[in-house]
Amino acid sequence: MFNICNNYHVYYNAKNNNFALLNNMNHLVIIYIKSCIMKNLNLLAIFIIAVLASCTNEVEVVDNNVNNNNNNNGNLITDTACNPNTVYFVNDILPILSSSCAYSGCHDNITATHGIKLGSYADVMASGVVSAGSPSNSNLYQAITGGEDMMPPSPKTPLTAFQQTQIRDWISQGAKNNFCDDGCDSSNVTFSGTILPLMNSYCTGCHSGSAPSGGIAITNYTNVSAIAQNGKLYGSITHSAGFSAMPKNGTKLSDCNIAKVRIWIAAGTVNN
Repeated sequence: MFNICNNYHVYYNAKNNNFALLNNMNHLVIIYIKSCIMKNLNLLAIFIIAVLASCTNEVEVVDNNVNNNNNNNGNLITDTACNPNTVYFVNDILPILSSSCAYSGCHDNITATHGIKLGSYADVMASGVVSAGSPSNSNLYQAITGGEDMMPPSPKTPLTAFQQTQIRDWISQGAKNNFCDDGCDSSNVTFSGTILPLMNSYCTGCHSGSAPSGGIAITNYTNVSAIAQNGKLYGSITHSAGFSAMPKNGTKLSDCNIAKVRIWIAAGTVNN
């Protein structure tokens, strides 16, 4: 469809091989047979020029086939500044999936329960559990929000309402492979505002519930401060020799997040 100013619309009918010119009330003005265009080109040109002469706006071509959920063909999209209204796969979604889904015995690359792998963007999209732009048609979102096949399965702790919302919004925004980098602000590291959110994103998927991995729960200040003070937390997240690398089978924490944990520990693991 083409809009000629705001007054006329040109439609092409492939079945009948013709063009139809309608006014803004959708009343037929002229039907033009495609096969006759060359024979009557001058008449058509005169007619269109006359229409344009009565317009005050430029000709606009309307593309009705734009895909608003374009995910850049899966290529990584990097923003130099984080938009608070955007959910980023690398920053927000991957930590949730790594902690709560892509662990041994479930949807990691080795186990791949039901053939589903959730350890990377490519794996998530290849598994067919996400329909970009439509959470209601995405098996991933349906699984984390309830039903008989609720994920993560018991005795694992269900995702929080905030985590569910993040996954929903990420899918609604086109399920893009995106990342943002605002730099590393470690000037105000606190347990409640910095450390606990990191633990919730990267650790509690395995280390929570009635049977936490390794018998280690990381759900509150008492739990976290205990493994911070005995060195296990820092040794694990830095993948140091003699420690079990964490997140297990997941992406190592960024240098910025590791620095924040180090600062909190050095300050005395304060409950602030």
